[in-house]
Amino acid sequence: MPNPQQPNPQQPSQQQWQQQQRQQLWQRQLWQRQLWQQRRWQQRQTMPYGYGPGGYQGRRRSSWPMILLISGPLVLAVIVVLVIVIAVVGIGASAASQGGSSPQISYPSGQASASQEPVPDPSTRSHPTHSSKPAPKPTTRATTATKKPSAKKTSAKTSKPKQPTRPDLRKQQGYEEIPLPTVSTSPAEAKKLVADDNLYLEKVAKHACSDGPPMDRYPYPSLSNAAMQSWLQKIADCDQAMWAGPVARAGFQATKVRVQIFDSAEIGTPCGTQKRGHFAAFYCSANQELYVDPTLANPKAAPGYDWGQYWQIVSHEYGHSIQARTGILTSASVLESAAGSTASADKWTRRIELQAQCFSGLAVTRVGGMSTARYKQQVQFETTRRLTSTHGSGEHQAAWFAQGHKYADVYQCDTFKAPASDVS
Repeated sequence: MPNPQQPNPQQPSQQQWQQQQRQQLWQRQLWQRQLWQQRRWQQRQTMPYGYGPGGYQGRRRSSWPMILLISGPLVLAVIVVLVIVIAVVGIGASAASQGGSSPQISYPSGQASASQEPVPDPSTRSHPTHSSKPAPKPTTRATTATKKPSAKKTSAKTSKPKQPTRPDLRKQQGYEEIPLPTVSTSPAEAKKLVADDNLYLEKVAKHACSDGPPMDRYPYPSLSNAAMQSWLQKIADCDQAMWAGPVARAGFQATKVRVQIFDSAEIGTPCGTQKRGHFAAFYCSANQELYVDPTLANPKAAPGYDWGQYWQIVSHEYGHSIQARTGILTSASVLESAAGSTASADKWTRRIELQAQCFSGLAVTRVGGMSTARYKQQVQFETTRRLTSTHGSGEHQAAWFAQGHKYADVYQCDTFKAPASDVS
């Protein structure tokens, strides 16, 4: 009989018993997890695919092929509609940009800027309140009856070059008279052309004129009439050289014009008989020539004109030639004829004359090289001109001359878009 005081070797120790209990617990937990997973798997197999009240119920079968098959044509139709809408909106925006409001031109107020000679107190006359900032350049060309034809290549077998379809573009020989461009006689078309002529899209560049006379010198008494006419002709030729490029780009031709002087009491021209002293100079569109009174420079005539003033006069009259060569002058004549009264016709005449005044400012600065001091004298001289119904006030004649001096863009001389208060 074993001694009860000694431990039984078959009885597990306390440490071994605890280890056995942990192993049994782990096995029981593993069995329960496996049973739960099996039941969960069976449950998933018996429920439909998709999202139900209990959350995700299993993998969803891919439905993309069916979605693409059904929605593909619909998406394509939507894309086509959007492309059509965008194209229509783009065309409308383009038409609005071309047919929209005209650019706001910096019309002269009649007052000289800081670099110009001051003019009389603006409170004594009306003047516009436009900004002095230059307007943006137009981007579309006007559609006129005198549109420049597209150049066509001639055959290599042609020995004689073809003449242009427009007589007004025939190459000039010397000072021969080239026909003026043909324009519409409709007042509506004429009104559109004078305001939107292709010439307004161009810019005048500086042109060196080595043949011109010095502006601060006086022609008389050292010059004869023949020498005087020769110098005036050189001024007109220099103006033609400056205008040749811009006018050609606009689809027209700036031709040379012959300058005639008249020292007799009167002179007969295709435009009628003119008396000396009534005009300092004039342009006759019937033969496209300039006529200048040389006695204005004689010291006996107070005040005697220096070459600077003759530069301005010849450039003004050559400006009428540019108007004629681009259809502006002819169209303005249509509007004058259609006016119901002399006063209404004079409104168009003033716009013609003040535009030529602006063209003279372009020329004396960029061809004649008029100095700042001489420019100020000329502005002051222009303000002293008397008010006439056909040429406007002295202040406006000075202001449009200053406009041409300040800006090289031709559209800044578009008097036909200026308000009536700027061309009175």
